[in-house]
Amino acid sequence: MASTWVAYNDLAWTEDLLADPAEYENEVSVYVDLIKSTAKEPPRTLLHLGCGAGGHDHIFKRHFTVTGIDLSLGMLNKARAAHPEIEYLEDDMRTFRLNRQFDAVAISDSIDYMVSLNDLKQAIQTAVKHLKIGGVLLVVGHGTAIFQNNNFVCTGQKH
Repeated sequence: MASTWVAYNDLAWTEDLLADPAEYENEVSVYVDLIKSTAKEPPRTLLHLGCGAGGHDHIFKRHFTVTGIDLSLGMLNKARAAHPEIEYLEDDMRTFRLNRQFDAVAISDSIDYMVSLNDLKQAIQTAVKHLKIGGVLLVVGHGTAIFQNNNFVCTGQKH
């Protein structure tokens, strides 16, 4: 189950150098607005699949009670240190079951790690199983990402 990717485990400490949570402010504010404007009832709970080191959760937790799921223990340890009030669980977004439902489920960027149509279907099915009736599913993917000038450059529309 656990991820063996060195970048997300042994090198998770580099996340602080690569991604300042303040940089997420505008991006995640758009996600929050989309969730709230789409919801039938004011959403209180959010399941964040592929939460990584919790950068998005810095903003999500202002609006929702957040539960985070990620496959990489190194990233989860960073998220837990940054947000001790959030429940973080190590698991696979394609197959886990919490036997709980949420007002909203967000898969922000990590959907890009689904490498087959079956992986994608499983992740979406898992998300839907964890949604309350009338809940909101937010999935954010990048059109194309290339490595350029020592950083990722994404093209395409983000929402």
